[in-house]
Amino acid sequence: MAYAPDGRYLIAGHQNGKTKTIYLIEAKTLQVADLVRAGDRVYNITVHPKSTYFAAGAGKQLVVWSLPVRR
Repeated sequence: MAYAPDGRYLIAGHQNGKTKTIYLIEAKTLQVADLVRAGDRVYNITVHPKSTYFAAGAGKQLVVWSLPVRR
């Protein structure tokens, strides 16, 4: 689990074998803004402190995704 650098989103994943999903949650409303299919259990999430990218370790792969740009 990690917060986006601007605090706008919380990024969370599951370690169970069924979900295999990373959730992008709006911090203010706690509503799911987007889903990223990870393909396997999500073990680690990290956010780049100066950009809109985050990475997650999922099983034997690395998922890299971009957060929505603030409008």
